[in-house]
Amino acid sequence: MTREELFAKREQKLKEQKRRRLIMIGGVIAALLLVFLIVKIATGRVSKKNGPDSSVQTTNEVGASAGTTVSRTTESQTPAPTQAATDPAGQTADVTAAPAAQTVDETASADDTAVQGMTEYTEQGAAGWNDGEAGRWYKTASGQQYMNGWKMLGGSRYFFKADGYAAVGWEMADDGNMYYFNEDGTWDSTKKQKLVALTYDDGPSWNTDLILDTLAQYNAKATFFVVGVNQADFYTSELLREYNEGMEIANHTYEHVVLSHSDADTIVHQVSANDELIMSLTGGYQPTLLRAPGGGTNDVVHQYVNKPLIQWDVDTLDWQTRDAANTLAVITENVRDGSVILMHDLYQATAEATVDVVPTLYSMGYKMVTVSELAEAYGYTLENGVEYYSFYPEESPDPAIRAAYGGEG
Repeated sequence: MTREELFAKREQKLKEQKRRRLIMIGGVIAALLLVFLIVKIATGRVSKKNGPDSSVQTTNEVGASAGTTVSRTTESQTPAPTQAATDPAGQTADVTAAPAAQTVDETASADDTAVQGMTEYTEQGAAGWNDGEAGRWYKTASGQQYMNGWKMLGGSRYFFKADGYAAVGWEMADDGNMYYFNEDGTWDSTKKQKLVALTYDDGPSWNTDLILDTLAQYNAKATFFVVGVNQADFYTSELLREYNEGMEIANHTYEHVVLSHSDADTIVHQVSANDELIMSLTGGYQPTLLRAPGGGTNDVVHQYVNKPLIQWDVDTLDWQTRDAANTLAVITENVRDGSVILMHDLYQATAEATVDVVPTLYSMGYKMVTVSELAEAYGYTLENGVEYYSFYPEESPDPAIRAAYGGEG
């Protein structure tokens, strides 16, 4: 789905929400008018029959509920063919000759996961490697091509995407990890994937779906620190979508209360009430992390919050700037392996920034994971009442991880 299509989908949803609100309001007005007419008619009839002292009590209860339907559009893209078929003599006509690698060893390797299949352009090109406008692809001796996985060819490892082209640059392979591939498609094992946690506060909201659409395109995950009243209980469909798509739902208090200005009873209530609400809405999911509104903590908060306290090391200030380009710039300039990035899905500009932030981080070699996944991957054990700002691997509590990333032994 393109950037323009993501925005168009969002606008369509807004129109549908407005239409549902108008229908709901119209229904309530119609119901009230009907009640008024019934009461008037009934009162008139009783008055004629029983006289002026008779009274009639009429009760009418009107209720309405609205659900949100999330639709997806999947765009398939067929690369334009650029190669011509090869005749028995090995000659081609009217096209640029594709480099053939007839001697490449196609022997199966234990690490191979690629399958042989066909695309619309499989019939073109020569056996071996072919260069098309969309990249390199390999035609097997049996006339098919490799796709959907790893393949060892000529002593080098390649990853073939679903469209049959060899991956170039950073690519998420079939094991869910990021790998770097040179311009010729060979895997560069010296480059490590990096991990980052995108976090969103103050939602869910009507902007959340655009964020989730973008994350889904890149198999990315995020942690949503949700507020209870007027957010989770109002945007329940967005909350359930976060849950169903494997996002991490975390606590941001029931009423967005600044905990560092609160007493112990208030702190306990704000955390437990939000936990209970989220559990009731999701069918049992209990948040394990908390972010204090404004990041405000003190000794009382440390003592009475029964969860790890997640802060951040990259503050986009999106709530202040409301500028998508600025949010992207702050992230790209300050992100590092193990960072926790602070954003707010309450703002339209943040959702629009996410459309560019996610593919940019992807192209930089970052795998976007939840806070809990990031901590576990780099050897951090999360403890209740303790604050965490980042999870840099070179500072990991695990000596092996720390040494592997150049930290002190």
